[in-house]
Amino acid sequence: MKNQTNQSEICQYCNLSDCECSDQEDWDSCDSPKPKTLYSFKEINLQNKSLLAEIRIICKNLIYVIGLAPNIAKEDQLKKLEYFGQYGQIQKLIVIQSNTFNPPSHAAYITYRNEQEASLAILVNIINIYLQVKASFGTTKYCTNFLKGQQCKIKDCVYLHQHPKDKDSTQVLKKEEMNNSKWLFSYSQKLAQANFKKFYTKINYKNALQKSVFPTTQNILDNMLKERVVEPIQQQQQQINVQWEEIKETQQQQEFPQPIQQKSIDIEKRVEAVILKMDGEGNRNSRFKFTNSENVPQDYEAIQQIKQYLQK
Repeated sequence: MKNQTNQSEICQYCNLSDCECSDQEDWDSCDSPKPKTLYSFKEINLQNKSLLAEIRIICKNLIYVIGLAPNIAKEDQLKKLEYFGQYGQIQKLIVIQSNTFNPPSHAAYITYRNEQEASLAILVNIINIYLQVKASFGTTKYCTNFLKGQQCKIKDCVYLHQHPKDKDSTQVLKKEEMNNSKWLFSYSQKLAQANFKKFYTKINYKNALQKSVFPTTQNILDNMLKERVVEPIQQQQQQINVQWEEIKETQQQQEFPQPIQQKSIDIEKRVEAVILKMDGEGNRNSRFKFTNSENVPQDYEAIQQIKQYLQK
């Protein structure tokens, strides 16, 4: 249910702008716990170190994946185009193995370049007989060394050592609310769908893989159309987008022009032409004409100097 007094129309029960909660009873009847607070980072008191240590920041280019079978829960495997590599450029991937589930189910943290690529990966929802592969936006926290004002000596530390640059759109949760995994996955799906609406017409679906283990971009589009999240793309508009991509690729190639192949110079003929012109083209007895006769040029050094000059 949306709060009518709030200009952004954020639901007072789930903190989402496009929720399905009709009233408090609907919200309370859900079997999963709800976070009491999902708030903007700009509301955080940066001087309160205790609070900073307790919050978890939602990273829009990081996803958390669960339901991975042991045979695919490998870094090299998941980076392949048939899996998560087709949604964008993976900058970092960490597999978390667990033996607490039956059947075995592993998880992974995947870092993409931006929110658009991460949103595509989150829209992947694979259900088979044994496992359900699904993803949410990942969260991170502050490095304890950063909060203490100390230099972090941990190589490749995965935690934050500075405050988020975009404080308006960055959202945070409290540490105790991180057990609410159901809500976080649902929230991530809705946010990823909202992002997909913004860029889905710019995707070149002709480049989608023909054979893929995970859903392709075309599969994701078909699913979003089926759920009426987006409107069908006009064929003409899609062709324009494809043509625009081809134009950009051509422009990039033109930025690196290929070297021009120059024809090799026939030095002997050039020297002969120069000297014939000096002696007169009609003079058959030119002193420096190249022949196989006994009239070999006497000023050999002069001819060599002319050759060197022409080669420069």
